[in-house]
Amino acid sequence: MTGTVQAIPLIASSIMSKKIAANPGSLVLDVKVGSGAFMKDLDQARELAQTMVALGNDAGVKTTALLTNMDTRWAGPQVTPLRSKRASMCWPGRP
Repeated sequence: MTGTVQAIPLIASSIMSKKIAANPGSLVLDVKVGSGAFMKDLDQARELAQTMVALGNDAGVKTTALLTNMDTRWAGPQVTPLRSKRASMCWPGRP
C-alpha cells in the first residue's frame, strides 16, 4: 500500500514542476484515461489536463494536452486534443 493522494492540484504540480524545470519551449502532454490508465474517470482526467495546461502556460511554457482513452473496451487508444481555456477545446463530436 502506498500513500498516493488523489488530489488533482498536487498531482498536476508534481508532474509539471519537473517538466517546467527542464525549461522547454513548449510541451505536449498525454493524459491517459480509462481502465488501463492512472486516471479512471474522464472528468478527472480532463481536470488534470486542464490544470497542467494552465500551470505550463502560466510558467511561460506553451502547453497542450491530449486525452488518450485507454479503456480496454475500445479497439485502440482514442486521442482527444485539449487546449488551454484561452483557445478552443476539441472533443469528439465537436468542431
